[in-house]
Amino acid sequence: MSDYFPILKAKAGEFDALRCMSRSQRGTLQPIIELISRPEPKKEGDKPVNPKEHLSQVAVKIYKCWGLERTAFVDLSKLNEKYKFIDGLHQLTFFYGQLRARGVTVNPVIALDPDPDSLEVMRVILRDPRQKKVCIRIPAPDLYVTDSLATKIQFLITELNINH
Repeated sequence: MSDYFPILKAKAGEFDALRCMSRSQRGTLQPIIELISRPEPKKEGDKPVNPKEHLSQVAVKIYKCWGLERTAFVDLSKLNEKYKFIDGLHQLTFFYGQLRARGVTVNPVIALDPDPDSLEVMRVILRDPRQKKVCIRIPAPDLYVTDSLATKIQFLITELNINH
């Protein structure tokens, strides 16, 4: 049976579903966990969003619901600018550090047109021998511009030294 790659928002219901899956169900699944920014508080006096705490909590949830046996893909491209740098570290560096501290290996998802900072951090992440795969997120409109698409994919393959 081939693997299934569902895209799941990093929310409580999705984490519960992953945690409740049987071992055989997990064997055919490679989830793409899409992190999303927490909304800002709506009421005065509510605690403001802390990106560091949020990403740390998500790393713990991935560890608890998915464990160490199989890898998942993690996509941080939907996080807002408030998450870009945490304690002077790029969000990817910070989040992957949180996961690795727990022994969790995840595969990165990179945008088809990454910003230079993300591209550089992705190069570093992919040098780690535990990183076996990478997923390129291709927006639907780009699928119809085949010459440009091929060029962009080839650029990423070359820049990230991806063996295909």
